[in-house]
Amino acid sequence: MITIQERVEIVLGHAEALADEAADIGYFHVSDRLRLLSSRLAIDHEIVESALVSVGRARGARNERLAHLRACNRRFDVEATLRVAGDEASAFLNSARVSAMTLAGYRLRQLTPALEAQLGEVAAALRTAHEAMDKAEDELLSATAAEFLARARCNGRQEKLRIECERAKAELLAAMPADTPAAARIRRRVVRTRRANARPSFRPDTTCDGEPVA
Repeated sequence: MITIQERVEIVLGHAEALADEAADIGYFHVSDRLRLLSSRLAIDHEIVESALVSVGRARGARNERLAHLRACNRRFDVEATLRVAGDEASAFLNSARVSAMTLAGYRLRQLTPALEAQLGEVAAALRTAHEAMDKAEDELLSATAAEFLARARCNGRQEKLRIECERAKAELLAAMPADTPAAARIRRRVVRTRRANARPSFRPDTTCDGEPVA
């Protein structure tokens, strides 16, 4: 499957080549239009790359918090067995196969003031780890949402540039003799690798700078 990086590189290559052909015959309105849209697409793509880095960092931080929460849950198992009477401890020593977050949240909700005093620093550590994990998951979801929006905007910009490449190709071929080497080069350039109806599942109406997406 073609990546967003490959799609962007393809369309930028088409736009650069067609802009050069347009400049060679004095069609600067065409070359300037293509170069302007190319520069905007390059900026949008940089935003996507930055968003992907942020997602990676947030995922790494979330995994670290998860490992710590699991360790706190294991310590809680041991200490609840040692410090809490059997009937009361049964609320914490649960064999259900659930996530570390679900288990920790359940245990914290079962803590009465008396039990929390008995477990002391163990309960406090579990609460802190649970809150840190909750925050890390929010940060990962936020970073993922930002990356999704950036990718959708980049896809829209890329499709707009493809359409402009098709338009430029048609305009240049109509402006030059069909038997010239330049016309042959332009005819051989297939500027579309995606059809116009191949849209992202979500595509906003405007880009980051407020410009409408075609």
